[in-house]
Amino acid sequence: RIDSASTNNADFTPAAPEVEDNDQLMCSICNMAKSLDCFSKNQKSKGQKRKCNYCIRSRQLEIRQRKREAEEKLAVKNKTMEDLEERTCLKCKIVKKKEGFDIHERKNGD
Repeated sequence: RIDSASTNNADFTPAAPEVEDNDQLMCSICNMAKSLDCFSKNQKSKGQKRKCNYCIRSRQLEIRQRKREAEEKLAVKNKTMEDLEERTCLKCKIVKKKEGFDIHERKNGD
């Protein structure tokens, strides 16, 4: 038989993250207990949302890499757009500005 007092969820409070001792804090990203010197002063004050220096640096490097990749894609796209500013007419073999082609020729690349 189950005691109704033991199944009452109103009194349930989630357990705090396990911290080895007073000299360690839990990182919310890697979920590891780390020494106090692994956290900045700001991060130490953030409670359960604190992040260790390693996780912050890793995230910053990841963001920089994504930004660099996006910039490279944009540069390729811009170069492609510049290449489309002028093109060779397939009929007369003369290089013309894209405005020199009618709308159907621009869409088809003719």
